Amino acid sequence: MKISIPLFIATLVFALSTTQGVSQMQTVDLSLGADYEKQSFYSLSMGEQANVDNTNWDIAFDLTPFGSGIRINGGTGTKLYSWPNGKIADWASVDTLGLSTWKSLNNSDTSWGIGAFNMNSNGSSTDLGWGIYNTVTHAVEGDSIYVIVLADKSVKKLEITKLKSGTYSFRHANLDGTGEVMNTVKKSDYAGKRLAYYSLKNDQGLDREPADWDLVFTKYVTQLAPGVYYGVTGVLLNSDRTAQKASPVGDPETYSDYQSGTFLTAMNTIGYNWKRFNMQTFSYDLADSTCYFVKDQNLDVYRLVFTAFDGSSTGDISFKQEKLTKTSTSIAEQNNNAGFSIYPNPANDVVNVTFEGEGQLMITDMSGKTLQQHLSDDNGWQVITLDIAELSRGAYLIHWVSENQRITRQLIVE
Repeated sequence: MKISIPLFIATLVFALSTTQGVSQMQTVDLSLGADYEKQSFYSLSMGEQANVDNTNWDIAFDLTPFGSGIRINGGTGTKLYSWPNGKIADWASVDTLGLSTWKSLNNSDTSWGIGAFNMNSNGSSTDLGWGIYNTVTHAVEGDSIYVIVLADKSVKKLEITKLKSGTYSFRHANLDGTGEVMNTVKKSDYAGKRLAYYSLKNDQGLDREPADWDLVFTKYVTQLAPGVYYGVTGVLLNSDRTAQKASPVGDPETYSDYQSGTFLTAMNTIGYNWKRFNMQTFSYDLADSTCYFVKDQNLDVYRLVFTAFDGSSTGDISFKQEKLTKTSTSIAEQNNNAGFSIYPNPANDVVNVTFEGEGQLMITDMSGKTLQQHLSDDNGWQVITLDIAELSRGAYLIHWVSENQRITRQLIVE
């Protein structure tokens, strides 16, 4: 049953506007704790949103509508291997004979949607690594068995059985078959989040991310050279943010010519190499004459300059940030773009959205919580039909965010 809300809430959208001046320089201090056991999810406009334990999860599932990426907690030392001696039908026969010669699988550090479980794909558009996309049933059906070595060095066998209608099904067990667990993760249970996390040790799904964040300060694994992977501590971008590095510059705390550079979408654009370990002083030196520009989901630009990094003893990080752009845009002004439209409106079960180019489409509630998000990498005109049957009656916002613009429309669900 759909629940009604007071009518005046639906009219608030017409009064919404933001007028934000360029901010003053701010100094920010964060801590990941000793041995980097924490993660800090950070919003450029609102500050740190969550500082959470980074050791309590083992695998994480992509929550985007068409995503099928599955990641491991590589920052804690978790290792993943594709069992080379059989397929899912051979579940009872899994062993670790020859494990030392197997190639470990690692997450991409450029895209959230490509995890370690996706890395044994044969390159086919239907082979997603852990399973094969069925063009008839529109499900991804698992075809691989994995051996996972957890941070505490315990070893389990694991298969991702299926992804269908937004639900991942999987099972895991000890190598001898004891302790077998079959479980599911539903994307709809984590609305507005990027990943759903899971502890194999505790058989528990974890909701670890705040609703709004631009950067996560964390330990992760990167490729230092071909075939050489190493744990580093740095900064990763949320999936709909972009960034660029400016170096060398005369004064990184005043340099503001971001127009001459290119904003990149890779999640590791900031990464870890804004610091370097000094073998003489046994401490970290920060990169000279370097700043970073980050564009948030509202397309506002912030300058970041790192000022301190204390290493694994405390995990303390300090930087300075300053907002460089000024936004003064009402929803009425944003809507002066005939190329973006939604229909029908009011709507009931589905709504059609037309737009042009690459970007992200989002549905949020009136508080700004993201309920759906859809990515487009097509430069042409598109029409997407969104399923809104699960939304309660009331007012919502549909946002189109691209490199050059942000457009917002009000949607009424009846």
